[in-house]
Amino acid sequence: MGLNEYLNAIEERFVALRGSGVMLSAKDVGIVEQWHASEIPLWLVMEVLEEPGNWMGASPPRSLTFFRRKVADRAESALPGHVVAAAPKPASAAASEPEPETDLRRLLLDALVAMGREHRDHRVRDTLRGVYQQLRAAPADADVWSLTAEMDAGIVESLHALCTPSERSTIDLIVGRSIVRGTMSEQVFRSQQDAVFRRSLRDFFGIVELMEVLLDEHRL
Repeated sequence: MGLNEYLNAIEERFVALRGSGVMLSAKDVGIVEQWHASEIPLWLVMEVLEEPGNWMGASPPRSLTFFRRKVADRAESALPGHVVAAAPKPASAAASEPEPETDLRRLLLDALVAMGREHRDHRVRDTLRGVYQQLRAAPADADVWSLTAEMDAGIVESLHALCTPSERSTIDLIVGRSIVRGTMSEQVFRSQQDAVFRRSLRDFFGIVELMEVLLDEHRL
């Protein structure tokens, strides 16, 4: 089974059992990747996740970290001779520093997870989930800044397409009240109108622009 299929199956089941959010955190994705690299069968992970005792306490698990040892123990007892690979240890402090691009990706993944947990609107959750998977599947050498601009545009396009007629009318009214053409040329006016529309749409749904997440990280 490929990593994406394995990851999506575990993500879908864990999120359903947890009862909140729509996706795994970047840290949890790393745990699943380790399980897949260790060739732990999907059925075994599912068995561990679904054990009733895991979900009966006052504070049910919020992260797959809770299951890391459980999965390793079950694999070693159910699969004779099987040893779960440990997470690689850095050879030095310098080696433990994350690559800048990887660090930015994790920042964006965590931001998407946080936004997803805050929303009850399934349209917003589905849109964020799609963007999360797009970022996770992007090539390792992809430019994060260009990818972020592409994802921001995709979020606006998706949410606008999912708006009800009433919601579109409300957003159009907000845009109309926010900008006055005055002496602006047609080209400048359209550009300003588009910028205000994108901002108003994100504000209406409570979605932070991902580019702002990156810029906030790099501001002095």
